[in-house]
Amino acid sequence: MSTQEVIDTAVREYVSAMDEATNKGDTTMTKLVRTVKTELTLDEVRKLLEVYNCMDSMVDDTMECMDVRLSQLSDLRDKAYALKHMFDFRPTVNEDGNPNHWKPCVLPDDPTAWYYVKEETE
Repeated sequence: MSTQEVIDTAVREYVSAMDEATNKGDTTMTKLVRTVKTELTLDEVRKLLEVYNCMDSMVDDTMECMDVRLSQLSDLRDKAYALKHMFDFRPTVNEDGNPNHWKPCVLPDDPTAWYYVKEETE
């Protein structure tokens, strides 16, 4: 099974589970009772396409040559950064209120999402 087929299958299963949870009134999925879909601008879709193409190229080269160029890693990091900011993905917050930058990001409306709170000084 190709990487794209795995991704497509995972997305279908996720959407199916979300539909079932929403239709049954199930609140076990972190009380998510909202539509996950959103409209994207053409520029946002182009950025997503760049991310996909960057990942696809890197995976192809890795599989064919068993090698990854540093320029590919740098490009992939840049695309990941753009995608993170496009959707406002957030690090989770730890028990001290600090961000867990090393853990996977969450959606901005996740209850564990970290936000910087500027402390007022007198």
